[in-house]
Formats: sequence, C-alpha cells, structure tokens
Amino acid sequence: MIRFENRTNGRFYYMVVESESPDKFTLNIIRGGKYVRVITSIVCASQHVVNSELERLSKRRLKRGYSLVT
Repeated sequence: MIRFENRTNGRFYYMVVESESPDKFTLNIIRGGKYVRVITSIVCASQHVVNSELERLSKRRLKRGYSLVT
C-alpha cells in the first residue's frame, strides 16, 4: 500500500496492488477526505504496467501537494 496525504486540506490518496493471477493485476485507488471516499480499480495486464501507473500517479500526487506517508 502506498499512502499519500495532504495535511492542509485533510485529503488522502491510497494505492493498493492485488494479484489475481500471474498475468493479471488490479490497482485499487482509494481517495477522498473527511466525509467522502471514492474507490477506483484499474486492471493491468503486467507488472510493468502496474509500476508505470504507480510512478505516474505518485508524481502527480507529489506535484499537487501531497506527502508520502508509507
């Protein structure tokens, strides 16, 4: 699990990778704030695709003022 939080506005962004089989991965994204949560799932065909998505989304979170928690 990769966790990002923005302490100024109380928002969070969590990314969890689940492996259903050796060639099918699911990237679950949980984002929200104090009262609202939104869950998005992205099905990826390989570990390489998962890693590129994690890198792309992590860069965006850091650019938008979030800090990496874990």
